[in-house]
Amino acid sequence: MGWGGERVTLNLTKALRSKGVDVEFVVAQNEGRFFEQVPDDVSLLCLNAPRRWCLVRALPSLLRHLFYYTQMDVICPNWGGFEFIIVFVVKLIKMRRRPRFVFIIHNVSRSLKELPLIRRLLVWISTYLTLRLVDAIVAVSHGVAEDFARSFNIALRKIQVIYNPIVDEELLKKAEEPLDHPWFQKGEPPVILAAGRLHVQKDFPTLLRAFALVRREIPSRLVILGEGEKRKELEELAQELGIREHLDLPGFVENPYKYMKRAAVFVLSSQWEGLPTVLVEAMACGCPVVSTDCPSGPREILENGKWGKLVPPGDPVKLAEAIKEVLTNRTCLPADYSTYVLNSFSSFAVAERYLSVFFPGWEGRASKQ
Repeated sequence: MGWGGERVTLNLTKALRSKGVDVEFVVAQNEGRFFEQVPDDVSLLCLNAPRRWCLVRALPSLLRHLFYYTQMDVICPNWGGFEFIIVFVVKLIKMRRRPRFVFIIHNVSRSLKELPLIRRLLVWISTYLTLRLVDAIVAVSHGVAEDFARSFNIALRKIQVIYNPIVDEELLKKAEEPLDHPWFQKGEPPVILAAGRLHVQKDFPTLLRAFALVRREIPSRLVILGEGEKRKELEELAQELGIREHLDLPGFVENPYKYMKRAAVFVLSSQWEGLPTVLVEAMACGCPVVSTDCPSGPREILENGKWGKLVPPGDPVKLAEAIKEVLTNRTCLPADYSTYVLNSFSSFAVAERYLSVFFPGWEGRASKQ
């Protein structure tokens, strides 16, 4: 999973634990930027599998654990290409209490195109078969649900849509922490903020070109939080555009919310998404947003442009125009901006919806307690 996926998993875990549900993580390796944030009361099993083909090599240990650990009620495999093997084998073996399989889809099928041909084929076959064996399918947005239903020939009615659990008290508290970055001090030019893996999906080259156009009219700066394989390419493009001294690439930061709280505008320039977590996080921090109208998620989050500006993907001119409009009207946020985000993406409200999928009849039981 990427940055957003890891945050979402942690948020859901914390909300489930607060409702008395036990959670266990089964991971290939004890590593990752969010590894230290796993709650102490969450069980953690490391399979110690090598990075290359890690799940294939870890399968014997994983299946052994699933066979002997019979107390689990629900298994949620991450979409990675080999979940079919897990689902198929567990359904074959005899268990005193067979777990319920819930398949959660975080991204559109276009992400498959970024994989090598052989792996792409394996992931496609595995996903196609898995979707027909699991007990429930959840998509993080209506766009993702429609994409998967179309791509894998699944009836749309079989896919439930539950938005990601994103906003909680911890996020709002972290947003208030002090920020010592010199560009965010009083009297400095406005800062345009973006965040995400430095990857082709995020299309930061279009953002850099848009920023170069913005700077022709408005003195401003650009900060992109995140790390990835496209760093050198972005630095070279910034140099070519003459904006290198006005661009900061600080890499991964533990607390992006204090940046979002103080930025003049947050920009999502992606070519595709599932349900972009960072867009909701920025809104929760009270930051105006501009986003590409990519498949899928931004249009749903922004309700067709009600809560922020939407522009075509890959168009630096339109993106620059939207950014300039926000920078010149910095206080023009809808009065119920924060309320909308809190009501739609609260971790605890989303956790209740997941519990009704994990445990059919949960709502009825909860109402009787």
